[in-house]
Amino acid sequence: MLTQKTLYSAAFSVLSFTLFAAAQTPASYKSAPELVKEGKFVSLEAGFSIDLPRQANSYETLEPIPYVSRGGRKFTWTNAAGYFHIEYVFAADWPTDAIANLATGAEKSIMQLSANGAKLIAKTAKTIDGKPALDLVFEKGENIFLIRSLWAGNQLFALSTYWPKTEDGVAQLRILNSFKWINSEAASTEKN
Repeated sequence: MLTQKTLYSAAFSVLSFTLFAAAQTPASYKSAPELVKEGKFVSLEAGFSIDLPRQANSYETLEPIPYVSRGGRKFTWTNAAGYFHIEYVFAADWPTDAIANLATGAEKSIMQLSANGAKLIAKTAKTIDGKPALDLVFEKGENIFLIRSLWAGNQLFALSTYWPKTEDGVAQLRILNSFKWINSEAASTEKN
């Protein structure tokens, strides 16, 4: 039977391998139907904003999985600051223990990514606006990869980026750290 832990592990694994593949291939271009608020990307559906352009380089709807998720979205940006990927799914049920789900999914992803040649260099549990989150930092080849996952209600989010080992990652971290929850009613008054 598919569970929330299975959902987390699957989403996290897909994100992880997508991120590693993106380090070697350019993103495709497709418009994302979201709106602008103060020069930021805003998702009314998921209730967040981030300091990235309003139009993602690629956008994909994630189909529902019976008894596991009600679907979600994937967005990818490539710009002067680097490569960024945000993915979220709406779980079929609210997690009974979001922190345990994050930890279990992270352990499975660490095992899978390690088998793929990645080396874990940091694992940090945190909260973002009171929501449980987990940062995993990997080294693979000439790059450093950061995968940040968090639960918010019944939504599982994964945000990621990477940078060359010769850089400090400050520009990429500034963008990931700009992720904020929004008031959907206030944001919905603005149009593209």
